[in-house]
Amino acid sequence: MGHRRFQHFLEKNKQDKVDKGLIPVLEQICQLGLVMDLQDLLKRFTFDTTCILVNGYDPNSLSLEFPEVPFTKAMDDLEETILIRHVVPESFWKLQRWLVIGKEKKYSEAWVTIDRRDTVNSALTWLLWLVSTHPIVEARIREELEASILKEGNAWRFFNVEQVSKLVYLHSVICESLRLYPPVPFEEKEPHQSDILPSGHHVHPKLRLLFSIYAMGRMKFIWGEDCLEFKPERWITKQGMIRHEDCLEFKSERWITKQGTFKHEPSFKLFAFNARPRTCLGKDMVSLK
Repeated sequence: MGHRRFQHFLEKNKQDKVDKGLIPVLEQICQLGLVMDLQDLLKRFTFDTTCILVNGYDPNSLSLEFPEVPFTKAMDDLEETILIRHVVPESFWKLQRWLVIGKEKKYSEAWVTIDRRDTVNSALTWLLWLVSTHPIVEARIREELEASILKEGNAWRFFNVEQVSKLVYLHSVICESLRLYPPVPFEEKEPHQSDILPSGHHVHPKLRLLFSIYAMGRMKFIWGEDCLEFKPERWITKQGMIRHEDCLEFKSERWITKQGTFKHEPSFKLFAFNARPRTCLGKDMVSLK
């Protein structure tokens, strides 16, 4: 996925869908003064671009008619059933699965419709919500775009890989959004053999290990006393920055170095894309989206 030809194909894919799908829909919504479901819009956008990328087919779910998409209901049924499996006794949901009734029936039907999990629209929705509710952060993003993109005489509608790589502050905002609102809030693992974790805990086969990525992003011993603050600045530099005490305040400079470049953190710290050998294969593709 890091090959240059693939990146060019990905850029063209996104640009075509933005120009012919996303922009026309947004313009019509603005002209008519309508209220819309942003997450539904983004879900259609990511679904179309993924189908084009994987299958070479555009389902055109993102269009002015907003056609019904079976994929959407299938995803909702899958997520709801998986969540319930972690709440009810195992014997209960396995009985439902054997009888093909209740949530397990919907689960089986959903897999007929789709066999993939789409989390990009969730990440985009949280990101846009955070930015829209914090105008200072939005202003800084626009300033960076003007400095990095518009000075080259480019339009605002679409940015290529080289241009996106220069947007340090925007990158930090995305990482901070993923820290607080990971699209996949928890994961489950099961060891194949007995082992001892670095924490000293003993694990054995058939032991279900649940860990909350959502909670990890809010732990003080990992992120400090300000772990509940939205501060993209933590990915940049703290030099010259004022650190407020209000734990719910939105800030934006956590992720950058003293030189103003992006600060790389261990993948096990920001776990939204998993880590090391199990890192999400589509990480770079999703980041570009």
